[in-house]
Amino acid sequence: MTGYELLRRLKEIDGGSCAKFVGLSGFRAVDTPESVEFDHFLEKPVQREKLDAILASLYVDTPKIR
Repeated sequence: MTGYELLRRLKEIDGGSCAKFVGLSGFRAVDTPESVEFDHFLEKPVQREKLDAILASLYVDTPKIR
């Protein structure tokens, strides 16, 4: 199973709730049709600034649970 297949299956289970998906590849896959299915996509080696920005955006978008 590829990461893309896993993503599709998880999205089927998730039903479009607030889950976010980040793809990671060692190949230049940012512009492929499959990569746009991810909410974010990173290439190896991951640039720390990009990862920090993604994690910060996920924190801001997360509903607060009381």
